Amino acid sequence: MVRVKDIEAINARTLAEIARGETPTGGYYGFVEIAFLGSPRFVMLHAADCNVSVIVMAKREFEPASLAVWCHLSRTATGILDIGAYSGIYALAAAVRRPDLTIHAFEPNPYSVARLRTNRFSNGLSNIQEHPYGVGAENMRAQLMWLTKHLPYINSGASFMHTSPFDPKRFESAMADIRRIDEPDFCASLGDKALIKIDVEGAEAIAMQGLSRLLPQRPDFILETFSGPACEAIDAMLSPYGYRAYFIDEQQRRLQRLPKMMPCDPAGAGMNLFLTTRDVLPLPEMV
Repeated sequence: MVRVKDIEAINARTLAEIARGETPTGGYYGFVEIAFLGSPRFVMLHAADCNVSVIVMAKREFEPASLAVWCHLSRTATGILDIGAYSGIYALAAAVRRPDLTIHAFEPNPYSVARLRTNRFSNGLSNIQEHPYGVGAENMRAQLMWLTKHLPYINSGASFMHTSPFDPKRFESAMADIRRIDEPDFCASLGDKALIKIDVEGAEAIAMQGLSRLLPQRPDFILETFSGPACEAIDAMLSPYGYRAYFIDEQQRRLQRLPKMMPCDPAGAGMNLFLTTRDVLPLPEMV
C-alpha cells in the first residue's frame, strides 16, 4: 500500500533526479505540465503509469517536431481528429489552441480513454469529444489486445492487429467496437482543412479505409507506421489525390521528402510521417 508520505518521498526523489539532469529512476504521482509546446500550457495526470508523461519528465519534450506540425496546423484547421489518442497529448494540444472547435479523440482502450477523460476534465476542456472505439472499414466488435508490461503503465501498444495468439500470461485484452466514421454529414462537418493524427499500432491501413470517403477533401495526416505493407496500401489510397509523404525528423526538427510512403524505424530519428497536398510546409524541408 502506498501512503501519501510515500508518494511525497517518491516525487521528491524523482524531481531531484530531473533537476540534476538525470533520467528519473522512480515514479511520480501528480500532474505534469506540458510546457515545451509554448502557450497555452496544459497538464496531464501521471500516476507512475503514463508513457507520454514519463518521456516529458525525462526529456522535457515528446515528439517535438510532430507536435510542432500539429500545433501549427491546428490553428487554422476546420476539423481535427486524434485517432489512437492514448492519454491525449495531441488532442489536448489542439483543444487548448482551438476552444472554438470540437476535437474528436478516438481511443478503444478503456484504461487509456479513462485517463484521457481525466486529463480533459483537469484542464477544463469541454471541446474534446471522446469516441471510445477504433476506426475501421466496417462496424464490428473485435478483440483489442496489448502486451502486459512489467511496469504498471497504461499500455500505449494496444492493437486490433494480433501477431501472436492470446496468452493471458503475456497479454491483456478487451472487446471493443470498431466503426467506420466517414459518413457524409461527419465529413462535411470537418471542412476543407481537416487535420488527422493516426497512431493505431499496425492497424493504420484499416483506419485509413474507415476514412476513405473523407480523402477527396484532402486532410493533412500525421501517421505513425512501421509497416511496409501498410505504407503500400495507404499510398495506393492517397495517390489519386496528389499526396506527398514526408518523414518527420524529431531530432533535426525538419521534414524530409520521401519518394513514396516508407515505414519508420522505431529506433530511428522519428516514428511519424506527414502526409499532405500542401505546397507550404509547417516545418523546414530537409532534402
